[in-house]
Amino acid sequence: MDLEIYNDHIYKLGTEKGEVMDFYVYQVSMDGSERKKLFYLYSVEPSPMGGFTWTYDFIMIDGYYYGILRDQEQPYDLTKIRLDGEKTLIYDMSGKSFPDIARLQGAGDYLYFTAQWEESDGQTCYTLMRYNIKTDEIETVLEDFMGSEYCVIDENHIFYYDISNSCYMADLQSGVTECVVENTNEIIQASFDGDHIYLVDMDADTGDEEICVYDTDGTAKDVIRIPPSASVLFGDEEYLFLESDAEPGTGQEARQDDGQEYRTEYMWILDKSQIGSQKKDWMKMELGQWLNS
Repeated sequence: MDLEIYNDHIYKLGTEKGEVMDFYVYQVSMDGSERKKLFYLYSVEPSPMGGFTWTYDFIMIDGYYYGILRDQEQPYDLTKIRLDGEKTLIYDMSGKSFPDIARLQGAGDYLYFTAQWEESDGQTCYTLMRYNIKTDEIETVLEDFMGSEYCVIDENHIFYYDISNSCYMADLQSGVTECVVENTNEIIQASFDGDHIYLVDMDADTGDEEICVYDTDGTAKDVIRIPPSASVLFGDEEYLFLESDAEPGTGQEARQDDGQEYRTEYMWILDKSQIGSQKKDWMKMELGQWLNS
């Protein structure tokens, strides 16, 4: 859950389950030899139907955690948490009906997030907001924001798609929003690497998933077929990563064992200089073997 690296240490959220489920932040050395429970975040009560259900949305920027403390004892607000456990309220939603904060993303000096609440007349408000981590200022960047997901292109541009699976580029400086990709297939994920926009969508005819690659002006660059049940991890400016037990582009299992008892998972790595070319040379790295369920 939410693994982060800061100052040569790994930080992650973890849980301890008893009568309630407690959430903590843990610090782990890079070689895994030293582990330390840093501080308590919040607790989740069991649901009336039994068991625990929860959502979490935390992000670390420059050694601070940002997120929502969902404890029943805590107001539903956006909180900044120092690594010694000190908590600071940065966005108060306690006076709003049915509040929701989600989709936290960090970019440059900003933390972006969506805020949602219901007005007295029953109308639901959706906004995209950002918090300046240097000045502590908060501003609304898009009102009536109906995006299903978004990517920060730069300080003045946001790319997002909506429930109709159309994609838009919003210029935060001019206030102009334009559709760059219209009526795609069912979009599952979106990402931006500094050069290209990546949409993981589902082909309406075959049901197969694919990665559609676009320039920021909406020009289609490539369509990369991916195996069923593959996990697209995107990557950095140079490489695209996905996790699957089958080789991309072939649909064939890359199995090394003879029986059916185990399945082998691989990381598949593509040099992004091959985007736009017909042939894709995927590098393969074995992740391990698991018992088939």
